[in-house]
Amino acid sequence: MNMTDNPYQPAPVSNHPQTPGPHPSNLVFGPALALMIITGMWLAAVLLGLAGNIVMLATGNLVPRQGVDMSPTTIAFIQIGVAVFFLLLHSLAMWGAFNMMKLKSYSSARSAAIVAVIPCISPCYILGIPFGIWALVVLSKPHVKQAFES
Repeated sequence: MNMTDNPYQPAPVSNHPQTPGPHPSNLVFGPALALMIITGMWLAAVLLGLAGNIVMLATGNLVPRQGVDMSPTTIAFIQIGVAVFFLLLHSLAMWGAFNMMKLKSYSSARSAAIVAVIPCISPCYILGIPFGIWALVVLSKPHVKQAFES
């Protein structure tokens, strides 16, 4: 063994650039599309629920619930309020997923992924969580983060 061969020295640095991985747009396409599909399904369900509550409220076809001390009208207004909240939240998540696919706004893309990870408000409840995690993992890669416009 030669004295200049130090097994603890750092590996030699190559002057050749490292081969780049997949383009960031290819990396974000899968999670963005999955979030858009799941969020679209959830938005459709929220819109149906909202329409149903509005129709029941407008026609007066409200049924009192067993064991609930609130009036059916109050319950309908609460359900409409919750549906409007989810409609706004998931519309923003859909916009963030669209921006993720186009590599436009990193903050809105990350927000869409975070919304998908929160269990009680995730699109389609538990179905959105793995896609949100996937999106967060992809978005945390430095070359993906640099590919976004803002």
